[in-house]
Amino acid sequence: NNTYITKIFMIKIDQAKREDSADIFFWRNNLYSRMMFRRRQKIKFSQHKIWYFNSLRSKSSIILICKTLEEHQSKIGVVRFNILKHKYVAEVSINLSPKMRRKGLGLICLKKSIKFFKEKFIDCKYLTANVKIINIPSIKIFKNSGFETVKKQNQFLLLLLKL
Repeated sequence: NNTYITKIFMIKIDQAKREDSADIFFWRNNLYSRMMFRRRQKIKFSQHKIWYFNSLRSKSSIILICKTLEEHQSKIGVVRFNILKHKYVAEVSINLSPKMRRKGLGLICLKKSIKFFKEKFIDCKYLTANVKIINIPSIKIFKNSGFETVKKQNQFLLLLLKL
């Protein structure tokens, strides 16, 4: 599909920076986003700032921003990897800007982010994702990126990808 190929080349991945904090905060507090999280309550910006700046400095997490390559570089979403204590497993999550959803961009963002992550963390051998069972778009994105269902836990699916 030519549209898909065009979209692949129109998206770039960057490590998150200080100035991305507010966007990630607003995306996180979006009602639909919150419905898909374990902790569904709104968070305060002061809480978010502490978490965000600690995450940026952490050696065990990497936050990536997906952007369009157009002149104004619209932000598409965020992909976060948390490296678990064994260093060969990381948990991945994705959250798109509400205005960028349902455009076929999530799959490309996830695939490009996984490629970026693999180049930086070569010791990591597996990625896991916990996705709410009712979050069909997210499940499709992960499955189309090669993840397989490992088990069902309460309202979530545990998905696994061997890198």
